Amino acid sequence: MKPGEGILQHLKKEKGSVDLPLDVLRQFQEFEKSFMATLESYEGDGSDSLVSWAMQSFHKCEVLALAYAAQSDGASLKRCFDFITEKFSKDPAFEDGVTLNSWVFFDFTTQESGKPVASELMKAIPDLTDFISPMLESRLGLYEVLNNDQVLVRLKEVFTNKIIDLDQDLPEVRVGNMIIARAVSFHGNNIVFGDYAEFPAEVKEGLLDTVAGKIFSYYPEIDDMASAYQDLMKHAGPYWFSIISQVEGEIYNPDFYKSFYK
Repeated sequence: MKPGEGILQHLKKEKGSVDLPLDVLRQFQEFEKSFMATLESYEGDGSDSLVSWAMQSFHKCEVLALAYAAQSDGASLKRCFDFITEKFSKDPAFEDGVTLNSWVFFDFTTQESGKPVASELMKAIPDLTDFISPMLESRLGLYEVLNNDQVLVRLKEVFTNKIIDLDQDLPEVRVGNMIIARAVSFHGNNIVFGDYAEFPAEVKEGLLDTVAGKIFSYYPEIDDMASAYQDLMKHAGPYWFSIISQVEGEIYNPDFYKSFYK
């Protein structure tokens, strides 16, 4: 699909193969307005500009990914998107509107290509490379908050021990607590993209034991705990969503993403 084509017109052409929820189809008009607008370049003039650029880029990726999901070669993506949307989109824990789709479009490896759909989008729309490439390199991470004041927000990732200094505030997050979040570096600025979930310091050891147990369960012959942890975190979106959820329900296994394969 070329960027200049109308999204709704494209879907009408596909009639029989399009099977998206009505509320999603209604969103295409809004998405199309955003998509057809000229993508502003980030000029490095502050956090507001960066957030605006990132969200505009994200919405352009959304509309392309949803159109891709309507095609026969996007079947596993559609199953994933439909499930995640139905299961979690109305959950109060995911009010930001981007946390869920960030995983679906940038982390979930489709059965058809063995890569996230965003990898295909970057080939088709090179102008989005500055946004898509850092997003593909990022993933959910489990972090301890080392510092959080008006001067510095510093996070330490478990298992990798990577230190990240954020170029944004994390309001009300307490030092010593744990957060699960997607940290991304855009144009040299480290930010949390989407919502984050906070866990009190007193559950830290239990949380680390749980994650370590999952790593050993799903990577029984691991040589490198840090690498196994990173693989786990890249794929385990539904697992973390079910833990973070404010609605009581099933806790999914870290390899639940494979259920979207046929």
